[in-house]
Amino acid sequence: MRADAIAQYMIWKKWPRWYVVRRDTPEDQDYAAQVKRSAARYGGKVVEDHIYRLPPGARNLDSGHQQVQQQIPMETESAPDHDVVWVINSEDDFGDYLMYRTALPRPVVGTQGLQATAWDKSYTESGGMHFQNAIPRLADRPPVERDYTAWLAFRALADAAMKSGKVTPKAVKRYMLSDDFKLEAFKGQALSFRTWDHQMRQPIILGGGTRVPVTTSPQEGFLHQYYLTDTLGFDKPESKCKFK
Repeated sequence: MRADAIAQYMIWKKWPRWYVVRRDTPEDQDYAAQVKRSAARYGGKVVEDHIYRLPPGARNLDSGHQQVQQQIPMETESAPDHDVVWVINSEDDFGDYLMYRTALPRPVVGTQGLQATAWDKSYTESGGMHFQNAIPRLADRPPVERDYTAWLAFRALADAAMKSGKVTPKAVKRYMLSDDFKLEAFKGQALSFRTWDHQMRQPIILGGGTRVPVTTSPQEGFLHQYYLTDTLGFDKPESKCKFK
């Protein structure tokens, strides 16, 4: 869903050519595969899938920033024509260095730069300020994505049990996967679960380090016969998940 959320916005902005820069880790390989899937799905193009190798110990040296500042332009200057640098760096050891250091002035998106997330500290729409204010009172810090997803899990269970009047796990689960289950969760529309993979369909916020969110996906123009949020992630005909 994250890759699709970013990809939709890139296509909406008419930035279809993506230069992927990543580490060669299993997590980053999986994310790169999702970016390529999103490109095929929405009409984008991965012009190159580039493996970045961080200078040994660069971040720990006094001159580490100088090494990176010199290397990043060299890493990106030979890239094919591209509109966006899509960084995939799950270990968070070089992705932030790409911003403002690429050979050409290009937006950086992915695991750093413009990021796709279930919650962002700048999001205040649809009553979101209530959640933004609740976490600092409890934890003395701004809310992060894991706060929202944890709250969402408990809220979904409690809401399903209360509205269905059921108490057994099997009965509550059945209600949560039914068309009757609709969860209000500060996203401007009711959230629900997909029956084929049990993933929660929800709008995805695009932001990261900005004072206001950049946008929310799904984007205008990406249509679906049932739920617009099913344009994000694997739709039923695409999914290989099988639940007994």
